[in-house]
Amino acid sequence: MRKCKKCGEEFPLEAIVDGKARNLQRRKFCLSCSPFGRHNTKNLEYETIDATAKFVPSICKKHGAVEFVRDCKGYRCKKCRSEAVTKSRVKRKEKLVAHFGGRCELCGYNKYQGSLEFHHVCDKKFSLSQQGLCKSWEVMLSEANKCVLVCANCHAEVGNGVTEVPEHLLKRCYDNRGKS
Repeated sequence: MRKCKKCGEEFPLEAIVDGKARNLQRRKFCLSCSPFGRHNTKNLEYETIDATAKFVPSICKKHGAVEFVRDCKGYRCKKCRSEAVTKSRVKRKEKLVAHFGGRCELCGYNKYQGSLEFHHVCDKKFSLSQQGLCKSWEVMLSEANKCVLVCANCHAEVGNGVTEVPEHLLKRCYDNRGKS
């Protein structure tokens, strides 16, 4: 027996419909809520939900019972959406770090990309580490061209005046402003 996602009633896995034996194993809704032959039942489970609701409870194949969030394509599991954004940001940072040589430009550190950061030298419009990795590649690259790729230790030293950014790196940043 399966449980209807709309009314909660249990329904059999097989039934006789119009004199023919029908397999109901893949159905989400009972025959009362969704008569046999009715198509486009995708939004049936949301019929009773306010159309302006941003979050709705539902079942994710990966995470089970969770909240779904409305986006441009309909409703999507919040956890799956968050995981996709995180994966995309890591991939974009890998690409950006590789574009700048994959190592700290001051000390050469290259063991862990999470320890590599972009130090702005001039005309900072936004932080690459926070909202920057969600922007287009051209916009990210344009902003990164005004930066020096450094490890976390060198970034702290430069930020506190212990270490200076070499003149040739400063010149490169000023020369590359606005280029992508």
